[in-house]
Amino acid sequence: MTLVKLTLIGVSKTPVYLNPAHIISVIKFEKHTSILTTAVGKDGEPKKYNVVERPEVVAEMIGARTTVSEAVDGRAA
Repeated sequence: MTLVKLTLIGVSKTPVYLNPAHIISVIKFEKHTSILTTAVGKDGEPKKYNVVERPEVVAEMIGARTTVSEAVDGRAA
């Protein structure tokens, strides 16, 4: 099993190790990147990790085969 090391947002900058096979999506926000995984929380929703790495960096680290494109007016470019 391969894990990638990412950095959670916040004061402590805690590292988190994720299995790329369990990542559902990578979402860019202005000041952080959100990663949704196949793990579920108590509410049944996918577990979300907010990290400091840019989505392009995350995509490269997990070996994504797609390109990350910028959204324009809320629509995929």
